[in-house]
Amino acid sequence: MATGQQGGAVTRHLLKRGWNVRAITRNPDGNAAQELQRQGVEVVSCDMEEKGQLEKAMEGTYGVFSVQNFWEKGIGYEGEVRQGKNVADVAHKVGVEHLLFSSVVDCDNASELEHWTSKWEVEKYIDSLGIPRTFLRTVFFMDNFAIPKTGKLTIPVMKGALSKSTKLHMIAVDDIGYFAAEIFDHPEQYLDQIVDIAGDALTYEEVYEQIVEVVGTKPPSFKMPYWVFKLMNAEMARQFKWNDEIGWSVNQEQVRQKHPKLKTFRTWLEENKQHLG
Repeated sequence: MATGQQGGAVTRHLLKRGWNVRAITRNPDGNAAQELQRQGVEVVSCDMEEKGQLEKAMEGTYGVFSVQNFWEKGIGYEGEVRQGKNVADVAHKVGVEHLLFSSVVDCDNASELEHWTSKWEVEKYIDSLGIPRTFLRTVFFMDNFAIPKTGKLTIPVMKGALSKSTKLHMIAVDDIGYFAAEIFDHPEQYLDQIVDIAGDALTYEEVYEQIVEVVGTKPPSFKMPYWVFKLMNAEMARQFKWNDEIGWSVNQEQVRQKHPKLKTFRTWLEENKQHLG
């Protein structure tokens, strides 16, 4: 378990359910790690590049939530695959009973996207080891709209990269935390399963309208040319092209049956509008 966005959400939900949580981080003195410690989390200094450190961190654990950050400087495809395999190797070695790997919906159906195929490679490797596992596959994070500076460019990017009728599937990071805790709580239902989750699917016009209605401000809504987006982030530009031409397909009603309080984009906005003003 790491101290990043997903790790923080998973930790909160596990603590609510009475689990003892150990979080790994390369910076145990950072604000995120300190906040986890205040919540009663055991924070361990650990680098996913170092199997020896991972082995110490996993000693005595029942389950492991594995998430890597493709976008971190110096990581990319090779780093994400290497770190994901390191976690799997060590989990296998120490006898972890449930490895939960954070992946992406359709990672096996988009060979042109490195930040998806990296996850697909890790999934295949985990299965080759025969580890008791669950793959939790997510979609676009609603929380991306709240990222300082770049969050305000999300609608311009959508307008430049997506057709007017294309609906982008989204999930709240907090709901990733809910499902991770639910999966650990009910291994009899989720072991060896692939769990696809999404909480909403909206066009860029619907996104804009809901932000105006809920937040009360008009976000930037110009159309960013696709070539500009590609210059800014070629990998994400390719993903949005895939979203436009093929797109995710997640049955949200089935997901909601498992989690009746699953957040729609409007619900997420109501809870986070202070970050979007």
